[in-house]
Amino acid sequence: MTRWFQNLSSTFQQLSEPSPSQNPLLPILTKAKERVERKWAADAKNTAALSDFELVRTLGSGTFGRVMLVRYMSAEIKPYYAMKIMTKRKIMRANHLRHAVNERKILSSIKYPFVVNYLHHFKDNGHVFLVMEYVAGGDMFTHLRKLRKFDEELARFYAAQVVLAFEYLHFVGIVYRDLKPENVMIDKTGFLKITDFGFAKKIDDKRTDTMCGTPEYYAPEMVKNHSYTYSVDWWTLGVLIFEMTDGRPPFRSSNVLKLFQLILENSIAFPDFFSSSLKSIIQNLTKSERTKRLNSAATIKAHKFFEKVDWMALYKRSMTPPYTPNVYSESDTHNFEKQTEEKLENYPDELYAEEFTDF
Repeated sequence: MTRWFQNLSSTFQQLSEPSPSQNPLLPILTKAKERVERKWAADAKNTAALSDFELVRTLGSGTFGRVMLVRYMSAEIKPYYAMKIMTKRKIMRANHLRHAVNERKILSSIKYPFVVNYLHHFKDNGHVFLVMEYVAGGDMFTHLRKLRKFDEELARFYAAQVVLAFEYLHFVGIVYRDLKPENVMIDKTGFLKITDFGFAKKIDDKRTDTMCGTPEYYAPEMVKNHSYTYSVDWWTLGVLIFEMTDGRPPFRSSNVLKLFQLILENSIAFPDFFSSSLKSIIQNLTKSERTKRLNSAATIKAHKFFEKVDWMALYKRSMTPPYTPNVYSESDTHNFEKQTEEKLENYPDELYAEEFTDF
């Protein structure tokens, strides 16, 4: 009797889920997938050189290098871009070569309104370089820290764009795996751009099992070292929505093992000011069993939390954002913390030439 009821419930759930054919973005996604497959198969050819750019200032730094504001001097209008500079030695020492090559291949293959736009890649003796559009509004973390937390309207506006970004990435076979406020940029018009594809991977609906990303955002299946597909991304969306509206992630501890225990226990303390639909979307995105989680863009879009979102208008970026960062010029950097500037190291001999053939 119980099994019969479960099967019946599952059938009703499937019948109530929106059909993919009802998605007005399907033709756009189908065309986008064809582009990704074509670009993915292309050879890795350097499309610029360091001498084409003027290095302006450092925007941020990370494990393998830094991101700099640069000016493309080889173009007539000399536009400003963001350049990610990674040191080959640091990549190799961290056994991160596969991730670095994946990032280059993915960035050079994708193009969508809510992911950062790739422009060039190249390498020199000691570094690899990725050149992308400069998003002068800064990252979400900066604005979240300034505002302490976002109201529900703003959080919904941002979350909906992440849904569209993940819908696109998953449709073309890419799992992102590193959603967090620091990796979500806000452009001068107030719309989002997801950046940093260092942990992204093209899995084409297959399973993978790498434990990577940001620990506070790990899904239970990742903590358990189980294989997974796109389910981990939808979990991170639930965590992001909570952090946007509360100001802190739902699972937090300075002790990693304790943090993992909290994730597995999955006991989220919801603030009293959360609306029922806000609480519900988070609960349904962060269910421990991935099969019970909201696991597709279609089912997430159909949730009550998003019922007033005009998805096509959002895709076209034709709606007015609830919040717009102050950006005073194309080269304005005031939305980024001041960084210590270091001269780019010069390597007289080429390092790891064979290993970086595909970059």
